[in-house]
Amino acid sequence: MLFVFLVGVWEQNYQGILDDRVNENMRGRATQVADLLVKTTGYPTDWNLNPGAARSIGLATKEYVLSPTKVNAFAGVDYNTAKEKLGVQNYEFHFRIIGLDTGNSTLDTKIGRDTNNDTKAAFQVRRIVTYGSANSGRAEVRFTLWKR
Repeated sequence: MLFVFLVGVWEQNYQGILDDRVNENMRGRATQVADLLVKTTGYPTDWNLNPGAARSIGLATKEYVLSPTKVNAFAGVDYNTAKEKLGVQNYEFHFRIIGLDTGNSTLDTKIGRDTNNDTKAAFQVRRIVTYGSANSGRAEVRFTLWKR
């Protein structure tokens, strides 16, 4: 009887350790992808002219300065293709950019799939960026990586 109890406790703890490892990997991947989007131009740098040929998607003209043209191109990429280009095929993602200043207060772009009732784990990374030229104003990027 004691043996059965100990095996049950061990299995529960082992599953908890596995879940923690998966969640930590997911958190790290969410941070990497968020930084890729807001710090890089993507590859090739003009990927927005032919999104299907993109090797990676980056939305920046320089670190933390986002190109509205690239954000619009990203919005037009098929969801599964975007997952592949971002390297998150095993997860779902949601990208949102919200204007913070008077000049861009109407900015609220959403790309991907938002979390839902089937969500088992989700990690959101937030970054403050400039949207457009330096005079265009600040925006908040929210990148959420989640799994069912």
